[in-house]
Amino acid sequence: LTTRFNLNLLTRINNTLSANFDVTRFTHKGTYDAEIGAMESVLIARESHEVYIADIDLLVPFTEGESIHMEYSFKFGAADIAALREQAGFAAVAEFTDSERYFCDALWQAS
Repeated sequence: LTTRFNLNLLTRINNTLSANFDVTRFTHKGTYDAEIGAMESVLIARESHEVYIADIDLLVPFTEGESIHMEYSFKFGAADIAALREQAGFAAVAEFTDSERYFCDALWQAS
């Protein structure tokens, strides 16, 4: 899912800024960095090529193996989520988790 999401960002740049990214020239790589507690996603050029972004008149050369940093997705434990909520001054409304409680979407409300 993350692969499709990140490659779709290139398609979005094509559509929004009249670029010519060829998504087949990139591969996705995701790694977890335990030190910062985040997944990092990059797209890696499969071969050397150039991309032109017409709306800003920018030619971007890529070498084989060169990466585009796409995102950090930080991971938080239940205690971290509670601490962030309290520090920001919100009240907990609900938590939506998977059956193993590996993932959580937290719904907060301003206090």
